[in-house]
Amino acid sequence: MKIKTLLIEQDEESLSTLKGLLHLFPDIELMGAVSETGKIRDLLSRVNPDLVFIDVKLADKIKDFYSPGDGSCMNVLCASDKGDLVYILHQSALDILLKPLHAEDVQEVVDRCSSRMKNKKSFPCRISIPSPADIVSLPTLTGLQFINVRDIVLFQCEKDRSSEKSQWNILLSNFQRLKLRKSITAKEIGRYLDENRFAQINQSIFVNCFYLEKIEYKTHVCKLISPFDEIELVISRTFLTGLKERFEIL
Repeated sequence: MKIKTLLIEQDEESLSTLKGLLHLFPDIELMGAVSETGKIRDLLSRVNPDLVFIDVKLADKIKDFYSPGDGSCMNVLCASDKGDLVYILHQSALDILLKPLHAEDVQEVVDRCSSRMKNKKSFPCRISIPSPADIVSLPTLTGLQFINVRDIVLFQCEKDRSSEKSQWNILLSNFQRLKLRKSITAKEIGRYLDENRFAQINQSIFVNCFYLEKIEYKTHVCKLISPFDEIELVISRTFLTGLKERFEIL
C-alpha cells in the first residue's frame, strides 16, 4: 500500500533534501511539494494525503485552512531548532523531525505510518482546546502560575545550591523550569495531580504521561519522547510495581 505524501516546506534547500530522501523509500508516493504559501491550499484541495511533512513555520501561516491537529491524516512537523517545539507539542503530529533531516529519521516515520495504515487505526489526536480542567494553578516562589497541563513535562525535587535544601520544580515543554514554593511536599503534589495524567516514578519525580515513551523493566529506565529523550530517569523498585499494575492491560 502506497503512502500518499505531501511536502510543505518554506526553505527550498530543505524541500529539495526531503524530496531526495523520500525517493529512497518505495512505499512513499510523493503527490506534491510546495514552498509557497499561496500554492498550499490548491495542493491540499486536489490531494487526499496519508502523510504530510510540514515546516512548523508554515503550519502557523496556513492554520486558517489546514491544521496538523484536524485528524484527517498523519502529520510530521519539521523544525529548525528546539525553540519551535512549544508549538509542535500541541499538535496532532505523527512525529517531530529536527533539521537537518536524515534517512533513518524518515525511515522511522515511514514504518510507523505504514503500520498504522495496515492496522487501520486512527491516529491519536494530541490537540485540544484548553478548558478549565486543562489549566492548573501552581504555587511558585513569586505567586500562582496558571499553566496548561500539556505544557508540564515533569515535577522534580532537587537540592537548591544556595540553601542545600530540597525544592520542587517543574520542567516545561519549552525547557524552562519553574521553582515551586519551598514548603511544597511530594505528598501534596501527589494529591494535587490528576493520577490519569501523571505517574510518580520515584520519591522525587512525577512524569506527565503525555510525554512517556516506554518503561524498561530490566533497567528501571523511564524514557520520554523526543526532544526530552536525553533526560535520564530511573524508576525506583517501589514505584515500578505500581506502574506495572497501572499500565499493563494484557
